[in-house]
Amino acid sequence: MVETDVAVIGGGAAGLMASIAAARQGAKTVIIEHMDRVGKKILATGNGKCNYTNALQGVSYYRGENPAFVLPVFEQFGLSDTLSFFEEIGIYPKCRNGYYYPASGQAAAVLDVLRMEAAYQGVQTETSCEIKSIKAQGKVYKIVANKDIFLTCSIIFATGLLASPKTGSDGSAFPYIEKFGHHFVDIVPALTGLQGKQAFFKSIAGIRAESTINLYINDVQIQTETGELQLTDYGISGIPVFQLSRYAARALHAGKKVHVTIDFMPRLEENELSALLTVRFTKQAHGKCASEALIGLFNRKLIDVLLKEAGIDLHLLAEKVARGQSERLAG
Repeated sequence: MVETDVAVIGGGAAGLMASIAAARQGAKTVIIEHMDRVGKKILATGNGKCNYTNALQGVSYYRGENPAFVLPVFEQFGLSDTLSFFEEIGIYPKCRNGYYYPASGQAAAVLDVLRMEAAYQGVQTETSCEIKSIKAQGKVYKIVANKDIFLTCSIIFATGLLASPKTGSDGSAFPYIEKFGHHFVDIVPALTGLQGKQAFFKSIAGIRAESTINLYINDVQIQTETGELQLTDYGISGIPVFQLSRYAARALHAGKKVHVTIDFMPRLEENELSALLTVRFTKQAHGKCASEALIGLFNRKLIDVLLKEAGIDLHLLAEKVARGQSERLAG
């Protein structure tokens, strides 16, 4: 049996931070994690680089019915506190476009320093520890798990929601949280990729491109984001998509129609792009076929998909494509 002051259920980023904060205040602390190691989801954040904080913070960057809930948190522990904390435990910051990453560029570094600080502060960590029951027992709580029984004065739930079952955020703690009188609103994804129905995504998976993504709900443009788009085998991802996903997820949950458009040349106006393509398919064609005429503008694998979606034969001579387009517009 383990007797402790604070039991933190969940050993992700929030759980590790909570355990360190509690231990620094002199509390005997234990982390109870049902995965075989702590911090698995940290390793996947920021595309493996871990964007651990942001230069721009405040109510306008949060969504929900009551985004102002973040204000008391920032008043107690803001940007400078976060940067100081991580520098103190070993992470030197690197800021790119307002996003802070460890200078090493490795998410594993963030996990390592959090684990080391927790251990230094005397935090006991129990992994592969499945909770069977939690009950109030007088002034303490009794947590029965597959590995041990824990008696604790306080419980901190840091289990996440349903973001990543493979790394531990699978909702398995919901029943225990609800037994303490807490309620969950409808849970929808946020800061996530978006799935596409098109079959071509598997052929262009892995491509990254500076793009503008426009989100439409019931055919009305709702939001636009520009940044590095990541094409995956299931659809689209990357920071601009994450920013849009919160609107898309709620709309889909409400049964609304959702689609996006992608501008792969966001720095050019439509007339400028039209002029550029005209030049490449005429003056600069030099016997090239349609797919060859676009080399240098787009990723090679993306070119084939764009042409096929436009109904243009990849192997047709560029001059003939331009001539056909001119005749179609004239007609």
